[in-house]
Amino acid sequence: MELQEENDLLWMREPFLSSQAEHGFLVVHGHTPTKNLKPDLRHNRLNLDTGACFGGPLTAAAFIDAARVPAAFVFDDGQIGEVEALDTKTARLEVIRRIAEARRKKSPGNE
Repeated sequence: MELQEENDLLWMREPFLSSQAEHGFLVVHGHTPTKNLKPDLRHNRLNLDTGACFGGPLTAAAFIDAARVPAAFVFDDGQIGEVEALDTKTARLEVIRRIAEARRKKSPGNE
């Protein structure tokens, strides 16, 4: 982060948004509202800008421990949404696996 220009941190869109580069970690960002007003999870980044300033929901991601994929999304109306990966089947399967694992841990008798 300290190597980046402040302007890039606030306003850079491309080539970042279309990049398929693996960053070694999940980059969580905003400042670019999603077209469908839902979080946009890719294999290398998560865009949480769901257009709150335009009437869309304010969205947060709930992570379990150091998981790379969030367990759920929490919206400002109190609703909890499941994670949906948008770019690869592998990412979707990983999301589903992590949600199922988190639910098993929270179910009665597993705490």
